[in-house]
Amino acid sequence: MKRVVFLGGAFTLVGSFLFSIQDALVKWLSADFSLLQLLLIRSVVMVPVFALICFGRWGAAGLVTKKPGAHLLRALFNLTAFLSYYYAITRMPLVDAISIASAYPIILAILSGMILSEAPN
Repeated sequence: MKRVVFLGGAFTLVGSFLFSIQDALVKWLSADFSLLQLLLIRSVVMVPVFALICFGRWGAAGLVTKKPGAHLLRALFNLTAFLSYYYAITRMPLVDAISIASAYPIILAILSGMILSEAPN
């Protein structure tokens, strides 16, 4: 049990560090490159990495979907979300953009109650 908790904490720290590096790079590189170019580079790096992780964990079945339309819609929403986030990073002070993004769980809990009439647990 202790090993799992330690690994979870370690992965959280590494992930937070890497996302911080990504945000700083987007802020720095946005002076020379468009948002679409930055997102393309991110995707060119991350899609193969994620595909390898899925293939390693679930085999070829991990790369197949039964709902291609739903995945296409999700991809469109992800594109919109990342473009919006990258746009915010380039136009706002980095600390402000990350503070707003960090408030996402609280905002989501509030909106789930207001829009979906759900009670957060």
